[in-house]
Amino acid sequence: MDKKALEKIKEVKIKVKVPKETYKIRPLQIIPLMDVKDMEIGTAEMDSRKTPYVKAKGEIKIEEMFMRLPMASEIIKFESETKKMEKKRVE
Repeated sequence: MDKKALEKIKEVKIKVKVPKETYKIRPLQIIPLMDVKDMEIGTAEMDSRKTPYVKAKGEIKIEEMFMRLPMASEIIKFESETKKMEKKRVE
Protein backbone atom coordinates (compact mmCIF):
# COMPACT_ATOMS: atom_id res chain seq x y z
CA MET A 1 0.00 0.00 0.00
CA ASP A 2 1.22 3.50 -0.78
CA LYS A 3 2.83 5.30 2.18
CA LYS A 4 0.85 8.48 1.44
CA ALA A 5 -2.41 6.54 1.56
CA LEU A 6 -1.48 5.14 4.98
CA GLU A 7 -0.68 8.62 6.26
CA LYS A 8 -4.08 9.87 5.07
CA ILE A 9 -5.84 7.00 6.80
CA LYS A 10 -4.09 7.90 10.07
CA GLU A 11 -5.43 11.45 9.82
CA VAL A 12 -9.08 10.39 9.45
CA LYS A 13 -11.19 11.56 12.38
CA ILE A 14 -14.72 10.25 12.55
CA LYS A 15 -17.16 12.33 14.56
CA VAL A 16 -19.16 9.99 16.77
CA LYS A 17 -22.03 11.04 19.00
CA VAL A 18 -22.96 8.38 21.52
CA PRO A 19 -26.72 8.29 22.13
CA LYS A 20 -27.97 10.18 25.18
CA GLU A 21 -30.76 7.68 25.65
CA THR A 22 -30.29 3.92 25.46
CA TYR A 23 -32.64 1.06 26.18
CA LYS A 24 -31.77 -1.99 28.24
CA ILE A 25 -32.59 -5.24 26.52
CA ARG A 26 -32.29 -8.90 27.36
CA PRO A 27 -28.59 -9.83 27.04
CA LEU A 28 -27.91 -11.44 23.67
CA GLN A 29 -24.96 -13.74 23.19
CA ILE A 30 -23.84 -12.05 19.96
CA ILE A 31 -20.20 -11.52 20.86
CA PRO A 32 -18.07 -14.63 20.38
CA LEU A 33 -16.34 -15.92 23.53
CA MET A 34 -18.11 -13.39 25.77
CA ASP A 35 -20.71 -14.13 28.42
CA VAL A 36 -22.87 -11.00 28.06
CA LYS A 37 -24.47 -9.91 31.36
CA ASP A 38 -25.91 -6.49 30.45
CA MET A 39 -26.81 -4.93 27.09
CA GLU A 40 -28.10 -1.56 25.90
CA ILE A 41 -29.09 -0.40 22.43
CA GLY A 42 -29.61 3.01 20.91
CA THR A 43 -28.93 5.09 17.81
CA ALA A 44 -25.57 6.82 17.48
CA GLU A 45 -24.42 9.33 14.87
CA MET A 46 -21.24 8.82 12.88
CA ASP A 47 -20.40 11.74 10.60
CA SER A 48 -24.07 12.85 10.76
CA ARG A 49 -25.34 9.40 9.72
CA LYS A 50 -27.49 7.40 12.12
CA THR A 51 -26.20 3.95 13.00
CA PRO A 52 -27.15 1.26 15.51
CA TYR A 53 -25.34 1.43 18.85
CA VAL A 54 -24.84 -1.60 21.10
CA LYS A 55 -23.15 -1.51 24.50
CA ALA A 56 -22.44 -4.88 26.10
CA LYS A 57 -20.94 -5.72 29.48
CA GLY A 58 -19.82 -9.19 30.46
CA GLU A 59 -16.93 -11.58 30.87
CA ILE A 60 -14.63 -13.04 28.27
CA LYS A 61 -14.36 -16.82 28.47
CA ILE A 62 -10.61 -17.43 28.21
CA GLU A 63 -10.98 -21.21 28.59
CA GLU A 64 -13.35 -21.42 25.63
CA MET A 65 -11.02 -19.28 23.56
CA PHE A 66 -8.21 -21.81 24.06
CA MET A 67 -10.49 -24.79 23.50
CA ARG A 68 -11.61 -23.43 20.10
CA LEU A 69 -8.07 -23.14 18.82
CA PRO A 70 -7.37 -25.83 16.20
CA MET A 71 -4.28 -26.97 18.06
CA ALA A 72 -5.98 -27.29 21.46
CA SER A 73 -6.89 -30.93 20.83
CA GLU A 74 -3.30 -31.65 19.83
CA ILE A 75 -2.02 -30.06 23.05
CA ILE A 76 -4.41 -32.16 25.14
CA LYS A 77 -3.37 -35.30 23.24
CA PHE A 78 0.32 -34.47 23.77
CA GLU A 79 -0.21 -33.95 27.51
CA SER A 80 -2.06 -37.25 27.92
CA GLU A 81 0.61 -39.15 25.97
CA THR A 82 3.34 -37.52 28.08
CA LYS A 83 1.58 -38.54 31.30
CA LYS A 84 1.28 -42.14 30.03
CA MET A 85 5.00 -42.24 29.25
CA GLU A 86 5.86 -40.89 32.71
CA LYS A 87 3.71 -43.58 34.38
CA LYS A 88 5.49 -46.30 32.39
CA ARG A 89 8.91 -44.94 33.43
CA VAL A 90 7.93 -44.93 37.10
CA GLU A 91 6.71 -48.54 36.92
